[in-house]
Amino acid sequence: MSTQPTSFDPNQADAESVRQWMQASLDGYFKQNMGRWAFRPLEHYVDVRDDLAEDLRAIYEDVDPHAQVRWRSATRDLLAMQGRDLAKREATRVLIDFAALVRAHEVLDVLPALVSSDPESLLDQIVETAVALANQTDAARACLERLYTSPSFSADYAGIVLTALCHVDPNGWLSHVEKLAQPMHVLASRLDDDSTALRFYARSILEAISLSRVGGVNLQRLANAPESAWLWREWVAGPEPLIPYELDAGSIHRPSSRAQPAESLPAIESPFRNPDSTVAVVLVPSGQRAMWVAACQDTSLAELKELNVDHARDWLNNFLEDRMQVSAELLYNALGSYLESLHQTAIAVTLSHGVPSAHQIDPAAYSASTNLNSTTNRIRFLKKYASKIEPTDRRVAIRHRHASEAAACAIESAQSLIAA
Repeated sequence: MSTQPTSFDPNQADAESVRQWMQASLDGYFKQNMGRWAFRPLEHYVDVRDDLAEDLRAIYEDVDPHAQVRWRSATRDLLAMQGRDLAKREATRVLIDFAALVRAHEVLDVLPALVSSDPESLLDQIVETAVALANQTDAARACLERLYTSPSFSADYAGIVLTALCHVDPNGWLSHVEKLAQPMHVLASRLDDDSTALRFYARSILEAISLSRVGGVNLQRLANAPESAWLWREWVAGPEPLIPYELDAGSIHRPSSRAQPAESLPAIESPFRNPDSTVAVVLVPSGQRAMWVAACQDTSLAELKELNVDHARDWLNNFLEDRMQVSAELLYNALGSYLESLHQTAIAVTLSHGVPSAHQIDPAAYSASTNLNSTTNRIRFLKKYASKIEPTDRRVAIRHRHASEAAACAIESAQSLIAA
């Protein structure tokens, strides 16, 4: 049985001491039913937020930057030491969530090894964490590549891994598409006829790599390979192609709008540019200076992401002023003081016929009859929104309480606006 260090200073402890404290605390919490007292002398941080990983993040955010480096290393070391121990699966899940919350890229090299111990239990969480940590790093690319080459990798996750690889290494997008062609082919065969999943992945890849990288490739290479023809259809050959294509004089396919040259063709048309659409954006605080942002056009969820408060403010400004072409004067009149208090309150911003408005909301009111602290309850809660949320976003919402609240609020706000 692990024993807790007799004294522990989160700012001064070296990485090994942090690892020992985390190991003893998690053992005490999950195996010995000690509750928050397992985390002494930091027990006042625990059982305060939605889950234990967020409590640990609160501790992490209160230590100095030098200590934070040691905390990330300790998390990596503890996952490497006990992450494959099935008896400590609950602790492992908390550590993986914590690593994603604090952007601990140090864990990327150990995550793939955890899949082999119990693939069905951890694969979903590990893939989502690797995607969350995919930030233009060699380690993120290597982690994702090790995941999809693992014998236990499921084709159900091929689309999100492919999209993440294209974000991490946009110049190598064609190689990633070809290497994941077989899993994507299997995934496509499992989808319902009316599924929009492949179009979502095709659009996401295009947004990740930009049209300029597509223009330098003869896309007939995709069409000639049956396993990757899905991307050819969505981009070029389908009834509503994402990239209008034509043959030039040399019979080489090149991207082109039908009325203008290829170099002036936008990478992809934003789904939010129609000012006549009904749009609802909901921002829900999820921790210290962090927020979930959900954007709904008409009655379907279009974006769901977690941002820090500063980035959320910038995102909202750009979303309304640039994508919806709302004037700055209208924008600031609508938002008023909300831009300065995003980390304290949840708000809904709605836009109808080009006119924005904003008001404070209570996200819990949308789920008053359901306790969303458990994954099972979130799955039940989100069932009624199944047709409004893409599978990838639905998995994210299932994993995070505040994400599920934000998504539901955005959809309900948009529906109320349309019904009014």
